[in-house]
Amino acid sequence: MYYFNTTSRMRPRGRGFTLIEMTIVIAIIAILAAMAMSVYATAAQQARGMRTRAIIAKIDQLISEKYESYRTRQVPIRIPPNTNPDVAVRLRLYAIRDLMRMEMPDHREDVMDGPAQLPGNYYLAIPSLTRSYMRRANGSWTANSTDWSNDSAECLYLILAAMRDGDKSALDYFSPSEIGDLDNDGLNEILDAWGQPIVWFRWAPGYFGGPNSAIVSPQDVNEPDPFDPMKVDPRWTNGSTVVPYALKPLIVSGGPDKRIDLYFRFDFHYSQTASVNGAPCNSDPFVLTPDLNNVQRLFGSPYDANQDGY
Repeated sequence: MYYFNTTSRMRPRGRGFTLIEMTIVIAIIAILAAMAMSVYATAAQQARGMRTRAIIAKIDQLISEKYESYRTRQVPIRIPPNTNPDVAVRLRLYAIRDLMRMEMPDHREDVMDGPAQLPGNYYLAIPSLTRSYMRRANGSWTANSTDWSNDSAECLYLILAAMRDGDKSALDYFSPSEIGDLDNDGLNEILDAWGQPIVWFRWAPGYFGGPNSAIVSPQDVNEPDPFDPMKVDPRWTNGSTVVPYALKPLIVSGGPDKRIDLYFRFDFHYSQTASVNGAPCNSDPFVLTPDLNNVQRLFGSPYDANQDGY
């Protein structure tokens, strides 16, 4: 028998979500969030890369202009008028290299060592620019210090701090977040977009080929040293395997992995290079030094600095 209770009301039953449906929705949301975060992280990395390239490009412009000025720079030494012309030109070349070392340092020793002894027992006077570096570094760099990790970056900052571009200081091109003192020694560094010091090499070998760059070999290059147009460097004629070729300043950021696999020795004294690898004089740009595996290298050449196999 069937009957209907007139006191009740027929109400449609509400349909809820099942556990499986909720799990699927949550998974979809998680996937979309991960994709969004990935896109954001990629965009952030690209933005950092673009900003770092802009910083490097400006530093490169400022440093390159100063570097090229040494082609016509007056040498502050007196060469006797009866000196053999070849000897006089060679002495000027050596003096320019020593002057460049002191005024455009990439090691603290370039500043602290003072003038090197040149052939004929000549010495340059300490440039006023170098004296200003000494004053700024007073108390930060000491002869007994063994922490050289940020020397190159600090030298770069000292150079830029003393430069002007038109009516403004070179440092005006960098925001406060791009200047810091990561090792807390009282000397600043220019920082890339990842907050790491930007370093530089004064006399680096040339590179070509973009991202997969290759080093220009001293034996292959056809561009001679522009500071030696007369080719008075003795290696042009003494059969040396190192031909004096054009070296360029190299400005470098470690990028997102914060590693710079280029050869550098922080404790090296350019002012004492005459006895190293047959260098013809102190402050020699082409001096080769042994790495950890006793391979002779030029500063700035590719090198597995952290010994990770790459």
